[in-house]
Amino acid sequence: MAAKKLAITAFEYYVGLGSSRTYAGVAHHFDVSPKTVSRTAAKDEWQKRVETIEKEALSSATKNSAATLSETEASTIKLKAALQEAMTEVMTPNRLKAVFITLYKAVVDDGNVMAARILIERVLGKIRSEPLRAGTLVIPNGLETASDVRAAANALLQALTKGVLALNQAT
Repeated sequence: MAAKKLAITAFEYYVGLGSSRTYAGVAHHFDVSPKTVSRTAAKDEWQKRVETIEKEALSSATKNSAATLSETEASTIKLKAALQEAMTEVMTPNRLKAVFITLYKAVVDDGNVMAARILIERVLGKIRSEPLRAGTLVIPNGLETASDVRAAANALLQALTKGVLALNQAT
């Protein structure tokens, strides 16, 4: 009788032990000899059954994580689209104008130019320099000789020192 009882409930107990599973642990729990557990395990192919269970669990976990990732990506895309739509509705030209008027008044009242610059950069992004007007900077065509390169470098330095060209443009 003890062997039947062991055969019916011992495997579930063995699987439930997880990474600390041993035949000796099962034998101790059911108060039988380790040899009895070993014979039952061999006869009922416990190792093969555990491997099958673990493979199925891994496969299921992989499918679930892939589905969760896909759902998360779809949710993120929907959220970005909704946020972009909301920003389009909220940030009308009149509202932007109102924000800048408020910032301007804060600068005038408090004299805090740095705070205004930070707020403007947060709203519009970093300030970039304007493109050069045509004919402002004369650089020789073709830069084929050392004198052509020298003339181009001189033109860049002259425009930079006169304030016609911003440092990031000269770079």
